[in-house]
Amino acid sequence: MNAGAARIKEYLGKRGMTQSEFASLLGTTEANLSRIANGDQVPSVGLAVKIKEQTHSYVTPEDFVRKVDPAA
Repeated sequence: MNAGAARIKEYLGKRGMTQSEFASLLGTTEANLSRIANGDQVPSVGLAVKIKEQTHSYVTPEDFVRKVDPAA
């Protein structure tokens, strides 16, 4: 699971919001958001920006990018 997926779940839990409610705010389907929140899919750039806006930067597009250790 990527950091973005974990942070979406964390954000929804703190707000007492369902994936369905959040998906509606984002203009996407609950199924699409579920795949993103489970780490099975990475959001498009446009959807990642909407997630950032709706979460007031709690979840950012960078959270969905796997960090690579340059020393590895």
